[in-house]
Amino acid sequence: MTAEQQDLVDRAKAHLAADERIEALWLSGSLGQGRGDRWSDVDLLACCAEGTRGSVSQDLVASIDRIAPPLLVNSLFGGVVINVVAEGWRRFDVNLVEAGDLARHDPAMLTPLFNRSGVTP
Repeated sequence: MTAEQQDLVDRAKAHLAADERIEALWLSGSLGQGRGDRWSDVDLLACCAEGTRGSVSQDLVASIDRIAPPLLVNSLFGGVVINVVAEGWRRFDVNLVEAGDLARHDPAMLTPLFNRSGVTP
């Protein structure tokens, strides 16, 4: 992982951990599997408290500049995925799920960043 990628991870982790509605956060995608390279985007899987995904999505879009100054923000699939291209062409995605959605994710493909509630994929 490059220093820029690690900076995005650290900033996203700090910002998302400050939101009590987010129960757990994992690094996913190629970086979460430990096989990314300098061209990889940062993919994050955030587990929201039941019934809060919509409000978390709206608030995250409104505050995304606390992670990185955005050039482009896409709210995809009804706000389930927030896709961001930031200054310096740094790219990251936040996939918002609730506990019931975690069964679709393989824990071997994820690197835990924080977990307040003990939920697991």
